[in-house]
Amino acid sequence: MVVAAVALLMLVLPMTAAGEVTNNVTVTIGVNEYVVLNNDIHLEVRDVSAGGISYAEVWFRSSQDLVGKIAKVYTGDIATIYISGTGLKIEVTLDHVFSNAASFVITSSKELYVTDRHAGEVETESVTVPKLTITRTIDPNSAEVGQTVKVTLTIKNTGNGTATDIMLDEGTIAKTYKDGCPSTIDDISAGATERIEYDLKIGDDVQPGT
Repeated sequence: MVVAAVALLMLVLPMTAAGEVTNNVTVTIGVNEYVVLNNDIHLEVRDVSAGGISYAEVWFRSSQDLVGKIAKVYTGDIATIYISGTGLKIEVTLDHVFSNAASFVITSSKELYVTDRHAGEVETESVTVPKLTITRTIDPNSAEVGQTVKVTLTIKNTGNGTATDIMLDEGTIAKTYKDGCPSTIDDISAGATERIEYDLKIGDDVQPGT
């Protein structure tokens, strides 16, 4: 009877050892990105911190567990366990934290493989920037001393933001005088056009330009 018990123990031990054999993968995931394991488990990195105690905030979910759970995984900590709606169990440890990503070692009793990778939804704040283009026309385009020409400035905002506090500097042309040229302009919204007209007097004895 003793011999039989020993023989049975020898048969059981290899089976237990075989059951403990695990598969693992190492993946690096950027913030607001996620990977899919075995067409089932989604791991999305929501945030990372590389200062002090390093951690990554991870959203675990699966095809049959859309709510899932959000957990902070710390370096040097015990593995975080997640079981999908289909019963796939993984253990996740944090390997390294970068400025905008983290790498993980993921272990399971089943074979693991990455089946997909996606950029997550990122909330961005649109940036509005005005961009002004100026076209100048002179009528007539040639003149003699004593004549007055009309200058037209066409200012268009081709950007996506409103231009405010616009200062107009037309400079000074020798022996000319600007009459009715403003130094400031009202706000110009995106896509809008502003036209300014003023007289430019030409002569040897005119007042200095302003």
